Amino acid sequence: MNTEIQRTKKTISKKRIKSVKRVVMVSVITLIILTAMFGGFSLFTVLNYNKVYNGVYVNGFKAEGLTSDDLKRSLKSNYLDSIKNKSVILKYKKTTLEVPLSDLNFSYNIDKAVEEAYSIARSGNIFKRVYEVLSTGKDKKTIQLSYNYKKDKLDEAINKLSKSITNPVKNPELKILDDKVILKSGHIGEDIDKTATYQLIEAEFKKSVFSPIDVPTTKTKPAKMDIENYYKQISMPPKDAKFETNGKTYSIKEHVNGRSIDKSALASIVSDLELTEDSEKVLPVIFTKPKITVDDLYSKLFKDELSSFSTHFNTGSKNDSNRGVNIRLAASKIDGKILGAGDTFSFNETVGERTPDDGYQTAHTYVAGKVVDGIGGGICQVSTTLYNAILLSDLDVLRRSNHQFTVSYVPFGTDAAVSYPDVDLKFRNSTKWPLKIKCWVSSDNNIYFSLLGTNDTPNKKVIINTKTIKKIDFETKYTDDPTMNAGATSILTSGAPGYVIDTYKIVKIGDKVISDSKINSSYYRAMAREIKRGTKKTSSIVPTSAKPTPKPKKTVVTGVDDADNPPVNEHN
Repeated sequence: MNTEIQRTKKTISKKRIKSVKRVVMVSVITLIILTAMFGGFSLFTVLNYNKVYNGVYVNGFKAEGLTSDDLKRSLKSNYLDSIKNKSVILKYKKTTLEVPLSDLNFSYNIDKAVEEAYSIARSGNIFKRVYEVLSTGKDKKTIQLSYNYKKDKLDEAINKLSKSITNPVKNPELKILDDKVILKSGHIGEDIDKTATYQLIEAEFKKSVFSPIDVPTTKTKPAKMDIENYYKQISMPPKDAKFETNGKTYSIKEHVNGRSIDKSALASIVSDLELTEDSEKVLPVIFTKPKITVDDLYSKLFKDELSSFSTHFNTGSKNDSNRGVNIRLAASKIDGKILGAGDTFSFNETVGERTPDDGYQTAHTYVAGKVVDGIGGGICQVSTTLYNAILLSDLDVLRRSNHQFTVSYVPFGTDAAVSYPDVDLKFRNSTKWPLKIKCWVSSDNNIYFSLLGTNDTPNKKVIINTKTIKKIDFETKYTDDPTMNAGATSILTSGAPGYVIDTYKIVKIGDKVISDSKINSSYYRAMAREIKRGTKKTSSIVPTSAKPTPKPKKTVVTGVDDADNPPVNEHN
């Protein structure tokens, strides 16, 4: 019985438990349904919200709860309207520069900010949007109000301010003058830091706060004083004034004083100057004058006649007249020629090629052992006259050639043949001073050379002597002429002996002979005598009325002095 009672109680207890579970389950399901219905309603309300969600700001302005139009009006009022009379204000110490925003065409982009604020939590799926709404409301979200302005206008303003306040860095300076050397210390430079200035201005624009900006600057230290470099710049030997030639003109290059300084004294001065700004000191430089100054050159320029020489020529015949033309042309090319100390003179380079286009005439010349007509005959008298002036000046002769045959206008052994371009007369200005060659032809047919320079040994005297080493007899050559009567003769060339001549130069200072030396040996060929003789036979009976055969005329060739290929005798 008890057992049955217990079984009945257990059955009743199970039924009660099941009943309670049904009630709880129904309640939970009902609660879920009600919650879902409420959440769905709330979600629908949130997702269809027509204003800016909570937690959204534009710059510092609270945009939540405003419609797009309300937000646009508020931003316009708080930003655009409030900056109409604002300016960018830049300050540096006592200098202030104001740049009105209107000059920059400055404006905020209100429409873009409103669109961006209203678009928050309005894109993507439901879950994304709900998440954005919740996170924005909790953490807040600030939209930066963008702006536009003309940067070039602001650049102009900053550059203008920079020019008015900039203090450029100044490096140390070594100033070398003619009579003193000055060393100056520099100073620290200061200039507007444009990058940092723009950053501060942009920050003001973003905050829409336009308070005065203290312009930041950068500082630049001057270069360090370089003792070794200064010492090298200061130290230099003196340089003589220099004479520079260009044909018949010249110029004088300024002399430079030498400079020297004690390096330890320089180092001490540098140490003192490095402690100060914009200070200067005259350095203890020792100046040394060169041996030759500009005044020295001008005072001694062409003041002495070192030597002169002249020869005479005739102009009676056509040949001699043409020679005179050629002599005058060549003389004009040489007259005024200037040589610096050590410069070389070349007759052919100075006179140039002798051509008809330049006005040179035909006259007798020596060619291959014969007398022929050629362009420029007579030129050798110019070179010979110059050669003798050179010898008397005791200048260095570099090249000289004698003629094939002797000439009449100077002693044997003192002539100088020329023929363009191979046979030349060359000499060097072996003095320490410039040399000018003066050459002219007088109306009575004398050609003169005068060498002007500076005579450092006014008591010097040059004597030219010649010695005949050998005389070479000429031969006689006959040419038969069948048009002339037998026994008749005509002298075509009178002939001339040849010679070997040694030339000596004696140099004396006062009464003392400094040198006595042979300067050249000249070999002159003998010129054959040429005679034309008749071979025509005549009758043995001579009519009484016939006139006697006249004596043959003697033909002598004169005015010959040029050679295309004479023996060359060089003196170096």
